Amino acid sequence: GSHGLPACALKSLIPNAGEDKYRREIVKLLKVLEPRQYASGDVIQDQYDEVFEVLYIMKGRVGVGYRLYNEQAFGVVLQRGHVVNDYAVMTQRVSEFRYGVIIEPQVEGLAIRRIAFVKLLES
Repeated sequence: GSHGLPACALKSLIPNAGEDKYRREIVKLLKVLEPRQYASGDVIQDQYDEVFEVLYIMKGRVGVGYRLYNEQAFGVVLQRGHVVNDYAVMTQRVSEFRYGVIIEPQVEGLAIRRIAFVKLLES
């Protein structure tokens, strides 16, 4: 459906899994996802801030860029099916970029808290 997490995003979290294991892992993932909404102009994740969750974009567009001298510039646009912060969580780093809501009146997504994401990767 138009509001479900794309199958390719789910499959990328569980590489080389047979169907039974895939189903079990999907159930684990679905139990820890939380809805998120951001309005136009909101900053989803600021540059150099600690990352507390991974966000799967379900609706809207998210700009990826930098903040420099109190100005922001977005060079890449993420949309439905893209993921925010997965790399920072996996590598235990702060965010290298600023992620903000652009163009659309709002962004909707499904978030998974850092601790739950790491547990899923380790299982």
